[in-house]
Formats: sequence, C-alpha cells, structure tokens
Amino acid sequence: MEELSLIRLAQEGDTLAFRSLFDENKQQVFSIAFHYLKNAEDAEDVLQDTFIKAYHSLHKYSPEKGVNFGCWLNRICVNASIDALRRNKVREAHSLDTEEVVDVRANSPRSNP
Repeated sequence: MEELSLIRLAQEGDTLAFRSLFDENKQQVFSIAFHYLKNAEDAEDVLQDTFIKAYHSLHKYSPEKGVNFGCWLNRICVNASIDALRRNKVREAHSLDTEEVVDVRANSPRSNP
C-alpha cells in the first residue's frame, strides 16, 4: 500500500496502517538514534519514544505542506535522541555527585572516632 494511503488510514485510527508505517521506518529511526546514543538499548528506547510521539502527533502531519513523512519522523527521532542524551548527562552527573559525597563522608575524621 502506498505511504500516503497508510498515513491517511493511520490518521483515521487504523492501527494496522500505523504498524505498517512503523515497519517501513523502524530501521532508519533506530539507525539515527544509535548514531546519537552509541548504545543499542538507549536507541531502542528512543525508537519506541519516537513512534509514540508520532502516533500522538499524527493528526498534525500534513503531506500537503511538502514535508516527507520519513523526514518528519526522523526529526522526531533526532529530538528524542537529544532529549535522551540530556537525561543521561543529568543522570551521570547526579550519580557522580552521589559517589563523591559517599567517598568524602567515608574518609571524614568524624566517620571513624
């Protein structure tokens, strides 16, 4: 089935049409996410996040505006990948801060009277 027809059907709520769009685009989306994140598990999370966001925003997509569906989907993936990188940095920074506090307390003269 032609991509435009699948998009129209998916916009009308046809989950099988959306599944077909997923199947056609999942490898490209995963590749983009992996390029940014360098980790298959994180790329899988972004893949899932991308398609959830696309599903909820599908009603906003309009091929008449001249934007290819794959490009629209890839932009969602890039944004989701950048968000994941930011979350990972915050998580790593928080983790390092926690370790430093633990190490400082363990070496404190008060910890061993």
